[in-house]
Amino acid sequence: MDDSFGIDEEDNLVWYHRYERHMPRNQVKLLSLWDKLGIPHQPHNQIFGLTLTIIGIYVNLNSLTFTLPKQALDELLQEIEDFTIWSEKKHSALWALQKWQ
Repeated sequence: MDDSFGIDEEDNLVWYHRYERHMPRNQVKLLSLWDKLGIPHQPHNQIFGLTLTIIGIYVNLNSLTFTLPKQALDELLQEIEDFTIWSEKKHSALWALQKWQ
């Protein structure tokens, strides 16, 4: 996994020439290092702000909450229900766990 997360002051933005936009200073330092080392990175992965979407989860730094989008939550609940019903019918938790994974 190549993700790294960190914090910076809200007004601590500097110009990052490669993306032609202002970004948090610490993030620019990391991206500049990656540039020198030849590590590829994409603009759409370099997000920052008080509310973010990380691997499909809404992260709100103001309220310190993590929220699944409704569709993802509905799918998760359906999978849990299918898993538990299937386990009860087959009486084999091991097989059901392998199926669910």
